[in-house]
Amino acid sequence: YYPSCVNRAYYCCVHLFFHILFNILNEDRKHFHEQARRFNNGSHSWAYNLVGNKIEKIDRREYKWFQEKFMELKVMREDADYEEKI
Repeated sequence: YYPSCVNRAYYCCVHLFFHILFNILNEDRKHFHEQARRFNNGSHSWAYNLVGNKIEKIDRREYKWFQEKFMELKVMREDADYEEKI
């Protein structure tokens, strides 16, 4: 069950980014997707960047932690989804 748990944890974070952007910060969904395409980013990366920018403005140390931990989770998710190991 490990691979599916890591996958779900990653997507839980991504959906939290979307919730923050669209429900708390009132980002326009259409504009969000247009910008993601314009800057040649996927929606997950674009959401991560936007939320990260907000965190960085509040607390640089928290932003560094956010960057490190989410990237670790992303690598774990990719390994869990695409590698033949448990």
